[in-house]
Amino acid sequence: MVRVSSSQAERFDDYWNRLTEDPGTFRLLGKNCSTRASGAFRHADILAAGIPELDTPNNLYEQIIRQRRDICESYSGYIGFTTVGSGMTMAVEDP
Repeated sequence: MVRVSSSQAERFDDYWNRLTEDPGTFRLLGKNCSTRASGAFRHADILAAGIPELDTPNNLYEQIIRQRRDICESYSGYIGFTTVGSGMTMAVEDP
């Protein structure tokens, strides 16, 4: 979870809206979905630079957690559903 100001959220959305007009070239290595997400974080002044190393979701996640721990909280684990009677319940397991 990344806590941002309303102006940062607006700039983040603005970046995505601009991409709908001109998404540019897509490649597996660079100019991919992680590259675009990184661009939104930079456009919103949440991150100062692009993803270190290869543009992958994991490297973007690591960058955000490492550089912006002041505004981030990271949760992990398994969330699933199990049958209880005639309904379902959510099961949360820590890794």
